[in-house]
Amino acid sequence: MAEVAACGQLINEIGRMRAARDAVRYQQLVIRLHRELFGAARYPRLTRLIASIQRSLRRYHPVFVRPFDANWDQEYDIVARRFLHLRNGDPNTAACVVRQGHAAMLAFARERVEVRDPVVMPYLYLARLRLRPTRHDAKT
Repeated sequence: MAEVAACGQLINEIGRMRAARDAVRYQQLVIRLHRELFGAARYPRLTRLIASIQRSLRRYHPVFVRPFDANWDQEYDIVARRFLHLRNGDPNTAACVVRQGHAAMLAFARERVEVRDPVVMPYLYLARLRLRPTRHDAKT
């Protein structure tokens, strides 16, 4: 199947971008991989849903993933292992890899916040300031 081969090439390229620490290209390729993997299912609505989720989650990559090599390696491991299990016809294990990996990444992010990590906290303070209601918001 050509789609599987194309995704395998993407995995290799994503790995090279991870090794090169090219975060911009890495993210572009991960988004493309998701589009192609889920596009192969031939459910356009699912593909749009996954794209929407990816856009939402990718904004946290510079804060909780990129600065922390172990967490970035964890993310790449999820991407690569999911593909391997899907390629081998084992979607249940692929889903388990994703679920467990994302849970570990979320726990890592929570820990960074709990210890008030100086890498993470400025981003959260800025986000909080942007979410504060303005005087105009209070009147409406």
